[in-house]
Amino acid sequence: RAGVGLRPHMKTAKSTEIAHFMTNKTKRSITVSTVAEATFFAQDGFDDILLAFPITPNKLEPVCELMHHLHKLHVAVDSKEAVNGIKNFDGVIPMGRKWSVLVIVDVGYGRLGVPVKNVDAVLELIRSMIDCEQIEFSGLYAHTGQAYDARGNAEVRKLLSQTVASISELTKKIRSSGIACPIVSIGSTPTCSVMRDDLGAVTEIHPGNYVFNDWEQTVIGSCSESEIACTVQVTVMSHYPDKGHLVVDAGWTAMSLDKDPKETGFGAVVGEPDLELFAMSQEVGKIRSKSGSLNFEKYPIGSRLWLYPYHSCATAYNHTSYFVCDGSRVTDEWTPFKGWST
Repeated sequence: RAGVGLRPHMKTAKSTEIAHFMTNKTKRSITVSTVAEATFFAQDGFDDILLAFPITPNKLEPVCELMHHLHKLHVAVDSKEAVNGIKNFDGVIPMGRKWSVLVIVDVGYGRLGVPVKNVDAVLELIRSMIDCEQIEFSGLYAHTGQAYDARGNAEVRKLLSQTVASISELTKKIRSSGIACPIVSIGSTPTCSVMRDDLGAVTEIHPGNYVFNDWEQTVIGSCSESEIACTVQVTVMSHYPDKGHLVVDAGWTAMSLDKDPKETGFGAVVGEPDLELFAMSQEVGKIRSKSGSLNFEKYPIGSRLWLYPYHSCATAYNHTSYFVCDGSRVTDEWTPFKGWST
């Protein structure tokens, strides 16, 4: 519809099986956060991989090694220091290849990148690399994370329009300076849930959470409850009528501590709109009634509940297996990449 490419982010699922679906089985054009993720997917035959965090000197050697096994591998920078690290790297890249480098721009989220409106700073950073024979400036990368503060599609569409306008204007000024800018990559699940026909200079989008969705996305308006594909099964362990809550065998090691204290707690209970997961310790979760009247007989000790995580990226990271279900029937088990590593 928008005429742009999809470069899905793998940081949520970290699964080759799910990545096959996300790339329509092409195994091409993906985004990752770490060298370890890039290596994991490269070993399964994925190619055209974008490492979307600022490259640092300690990562250049393993990335260089990956370049020898991939046709396309892109890195990102947000400073001259990062560019100088590439320039000073003395490893041997594949013959006939250059480092493909994108500049991270900040379109309002404030996490990483050169401010999108600081055209001079962006151009200065680009020019610091194009005089190097081993570097090719490949484009711009922007995460529209500020959309997670939006509530409702109207707010998200406004943020998307602002991002498209600002990054398109920056791209125009780069190109008018005689510099090619082939890739213009933006994304987050909320903004990509309200796609429009005209995305200006944008050439690709890179959402990741959308493959699972979660309760936070329903609060934002990115999806409906029926579109959440990630749940955690828990068991009722104890009743505390005097305190007005029941206890389940899943704490923050199962769900993560991400939450919205004003609206949803740590997650919702599937099929039970009056219940909320309001408190957790490491292995224990507490569930109460929003209305204040909890029918304990409905949830006997030993019974099972399904929880929607507030933030599925963090929840999925805590689990060593994904059980693929058709209704209540388990049809497969997938093993995601685990363990934090740069």
